[in-house]
Amino acid sequence: MEWDRTLIDKLFLPYDVEAIKNIPLSDRAPPDKFFWPGTTNGCYSVKSGYQALIHLENQQLPGSSTNNVLHPIWKAVWSLRIPKKCQHFAWRASRDALPTRVNLRKRHIPIDPMCEICQISPEDVLHAVWNFPLIQPVWEKEVWTKSIRNQPVLDYADLFSKVLEISPQQSSEVFTIISWVLWNRRNKLRMNQTVEALDQVNTKARAYLEEYASCIEIPPPKGSVPALGIKWQPPRYLSFKANYDGAVFQETNEAGIGVVVRDREGKVMASLVQKVRQPQSVECIEAWAAKRAMKFVTEIGITEAEFEGDSTTIVAALNNHSSGLTPYGHLITDAKTLANGLKSYCFTHVKRQGNGLAHALARMALHSNNLEVWMEDVPSPTKQLYLSDFPVQ
Repeated sequence: MEWDRTLIDKLFLPYDVEAIKNIPLSDRAPPDKFFWPGTTNGCYSVKSGYQALIHLENQQLPGSSTNNVLHPIWKAVWSLRIPKKCQHFAWRASRDALPTRVNLRKRHIPIDPMCEICQISPEDVLHAVWNFPLIQPVWEKEVWTKSIRNQPVLDYADLFSKVLEISPQQSSEVFTIISWVLWNRRNKLRMNQTVEALDQVNTKARAYLEEYASCIEIPPPKGSVPALGIKWQPPRYLSFKANYDGAVFQETNEAGIGVVVRDREGKVMASLVQKVRQPQSVECIEAWAAKRAMKFVTEIGITEAEFEGDSTTIVAALNNHSSGLTPYGHLITDAKTLANGLKSYCFTHVKRQGNGLAHALARMALHSNNLEVWMEDVPSPTKQLYLSDFPVQ
């Protein structure tokens, strides 16, 4: 089944036309289904809904920093090797979402926005952890802050981005921990609780960071065992094995499918190379390749086969009773429908090294015709790989 390209060209804009044509169709013409794009299985979850709302909120954030500028900050924050609560602090501070007096006033809470300690400036995030006069000695102890201390800073996100420019990992981790300690210290002062002296903040922050690093550090194994070479293995239960793989060619907006069918002795029954339009994901082309392998086995008259691929996602989907609501779910169902027409079949997984021949065939599609088939043989460029993969005596 194919798209009505003439009709699509008339109804949609060029960008949408290409996206639509790149969607592989099912041979069964199943009814359309709604799916949730926020999860890998297409099913809605509360967590994914929350993340989608946060993403939408970040896109609509007002202020001086645009979303394009903030994106690397979010990425940097969640990659810091610090406790999660400190990451959440940095994330909220960058979004100006901490309960400062300025923010409470914005929420229509009747409170004086001025800093209750210095009574000089409004208490926003930047004032609480950076500009507050009494904490200047804390930052002066950090040598790496000298290059940014006299620079104009718009907000905490802007400050964090300047810290990232100095040292993307180490300085940003120390900066975040110190900011977190200062913020908690300020809250304790507000509640009349005992706090550490300011000259101890740097020491406490670094000790906390070192303690966390020691807890998450995984010691290397005492003895390293060299990885054994993984090669193709004969089918374990059935008479034939069909290996399949997909490849994506970004430069031409195309993709390739490779399939090779062998018997228990490793002899090739048939091999296939097919060029297709590039689908929307790697998983989609892998599912397409699996479907093509099952169709190919039927076409050459084989009635039982083990189907082996190197994508854990696709093999798991094939072995699952439900195809789910993934963008490639219809291809999985197509593949299962084709397999059900055989007398016996099974779906197995192998690492990429054991699927090298199918991968090479898929890569060949870039310079091949739309469909090429070799009976009891493989194309010349892959023969050496075939012999090394499973040498025939």
